[in-house]
Amino acid sequence: MSHTTRPPAKQASDELGYTVPDLHEKLGLLEEALEAISDGFVLYDRDDKVLAYNSKFLGLFPFGASYRTLLRVQARRGLFNMAAASEEQWLQRRIAERANPRAPIEQLFEDGRVIRLSEHLTASGG
Repeated sequence: MSHTTRPPAKQASDELGYTVPDLHEKLGLLEEALEAISDGFVLYDRDDKVLAYNSKFLGLFPFGASYRTLLRVQARRGLFNMAAASEEQWLQRRIAERANPRAPIEQLFEDGRVIRLSEHLTASGG
């Protein structure tokens, strides 16, 4: 099941000109679309807080409040192969890579799994 952060329905309906049932229907469609994606998906807001995700994302990573927190928790659990870098060096490198995404990268996990990360910035900064 996917999850999206929902604004208060009354506020959103007033701002967008939709009725509350319309908003629930549209958010339901968005959640269905996120769940239909075959890969793990997560959307962060401009403050790097999780805004939306699908169940495949939850199956790949432990859920965290922010991107930095998510990485730190995973690193402390020994999930990543950090190639002899300190946790802080590795964390800073991943944050820099995410801030300036280029081609997809592969993240090696200690258990041998390799996850392809394709990161993109949104126009609003998420």
